[in-house]
Amino acid sequence: MLYLIIGGAEQGKLDLAGQYYMKQTGTKPQALDAAELDCSDSAVNTILKNPLIDNLHLYIRNLLKNCDRSNVDRLIDRLIIELRNTNNTPAEASPSDSDSLRIIILDDIGSGLVPLEAEDRIWRELCGRTYCRLTSIADRVDRVWAGLPQTLKNLPAAQNLPAAQINMPAYKIATGKSSAQRLNHCSDYQLKPISDNPYSKILLLRHGTTAANLAGQYSGKRDHALTAEGMSQAVRLSQKVNELGLLHDRTDIFCSPLLRCRQTAQVVWPRSQLLIEQSYAETDFGKWEGQTWLDLQNDPLYQQWLDAAPYNRPAPPDGESGENIIRRIHTGWEACLRQQQLSGADTLAIVTHGGIIMYLMTLLTGSPDQFYDWQLKPACGWLITEGGIELVAAN
Repeated sequence: MLYLIIGGAEQGKLDLAGQYYMKQTGTKPQALDAAELDCSDSAVNTILKNPLIDNLHLYIRNLLKNCDRSNVDRLIDRLIIELRNTNNTPAEASPSDSDSLRIIILDDIGSGLVPLEAEDRIWRELCGRTYCRLTSIADRVDRVWAGLPQTLKNLPAAQNLPAAQINMPAYKIATGKSSAQRLNHCSDYQLKPISDNPYSKILLLRHGTTAANLAGQYSGKRDHALTAEGMSQAVRLSQKVNELGLLHDRTDIFCSPLLRCRQTAQVVWPRSQLLIEQSYAETDFGKWEGQTWLDLQNDPLYQQWLDAAPYNRPAPPDGESGENIIRRIHTGWEACLRQQQLSGADTLAIVTHGGIIMYLMTLLTGSPDQFYDWQLKPACGWLITEGGIELVAAN
């Protein structure tokens, strides 16, 4: 069981955590102060081994101060994935089992005035995104004010859904009625899951790095080329795809029409025909294209867009809505089905954009609450087989 406690400073969060742990296990926990941890993988191991973790928000701040951003993202990704995997307990598991109970304490730093310093704004945003990912996999979430807890989420063990086992052959693609039920309860817009899948393997690849990626800009429909490093990533990605045995002729290769995707696909499959599919182009961010979150942070429309569920997002000015993205992804999938009937291919590869891949994975797995868990760095992808889902990364 994963239990999150969030609130302002000195509001009684640690006392509540200790009381709950004592009640459930009969033992007194020793809290781990995550503020004292460094940027190593062993620090993540330490968090995973402890039943009560305090000050996770300060751990995130330490990462930002002492690590390069790619390593920060990697460590947080690893922590979320490991927490999710270890929380994938049987329905009959009891929180009274101290081995299955983990409590994480977080300070709410997202309220009040926008920080003046850029590094503080980055910290606040990263904490907010991390908290969203944590609450999506938590069994219980409480907010504390002046010692009084307010329960925001409390799932009985029997209601918990299995979590995706990334890099392990344990996660099955959801199809049929149960998938639709899981999608529809989360959105005003009735999401239609992708359940018709004739392929035995699906490879979803994100393009290599562009200059806009490095600048943190929303690229959208702008036709950026790969950087020199992006081209090198594509070469390494080709080697990885070859190791997986996915360069053979029985592969339908679909590609976004944008240059960064076409360059990536042409390096990975230099002698294969690319099927350009407009439906797999990047999100149209309209007037926000070329801007960063720092440029947009004081725009109320942007804040509304961030706060909305991805599949319910309003359209940016002159851009497209989340509902429109879902509709065109279904159009793209129908094109894949038609192609498979012609080719008889057993493998589907789609070279596209990070956001489009998150939408695709949401529709394929029927798990909208895990949307952000499918985030990818450039030149990485997800390989879906009957055995499960595997992360594919350029070496």
